[in-house]
Amino acid sequence: MHGGWESQAGRLLVAHYSAAYLPASQLAIAFTDRRVLAFGDRAKVWQLKRAYEPQWEAPQAAVAGIRANPKGVVQRGRFELLFADQSWIALVASVPTHAEPFAAAVS
Repeated sequence: MHGGWESQAGRLLVAHYSAAYLPASQLAIAFTDRRVLAFGDRAKVWQLKRAYEPQWEAPQAAVAGIRANPKGVVQRGRFELLFADQSWIALVASVPTHAEPFAAAVS
């Protein structure tokens, strides 16, 4: 993460860790024509299906873009969500090969 706690990246991270007082095991990022949303998987350990709940949202104008950054083995699947306030947060796609097409589709 780059930016202060009051930046968009900071707000996303705070929302992730403060929702239900336990960070979700997985996040899903969604883009609509107006907003960017982050959903956290709140399924219990014994549940077989995922149970995504909204955790954070921002207007689409707050997002400057997505940069796929697949460098090296450790970085596979990494992408950075860039915000208009110059902050960013690094996320990792659960399927590494999906990071670049996701970034291309959103940009």
